[in-house]
Amino acid sequence: MDGGYKNKGNSFWSPRWEAWARNLCSDKGKIVAKVDVKNAEDKTWHITNSNKREDSGYGRVRGIYYCLDISDDDTQPPVNIESVGGEPLIPE
Repeated sequence: MDGGYKNKGNSFWSPRWEAWARNLCSDKGKIVAKVDVKNAEDKTWHITNSNKREDSGYGRVRGIYYCLDISDDDTQPPVNIESVGGEPLIPE
């Protein structure tokens, strides 16, 4: 993922933010990016292609975080089929 943000304006009187993100591995699947906005509702973006996603609003951004979308079969992590005791969790 490529992304970033800018906090603009006076942090007390008129805080504004701009954020953007891009999925650099869109051929591998979808990613989920979360824009952490202080004192406001966070933004959650599901990015499937390589186009740049942008947004802006009132407040301050604390950061942008991302992960693979585990609901997408193409980006799920490998499944460990054995439990701690060695017994399979999935019957064979």
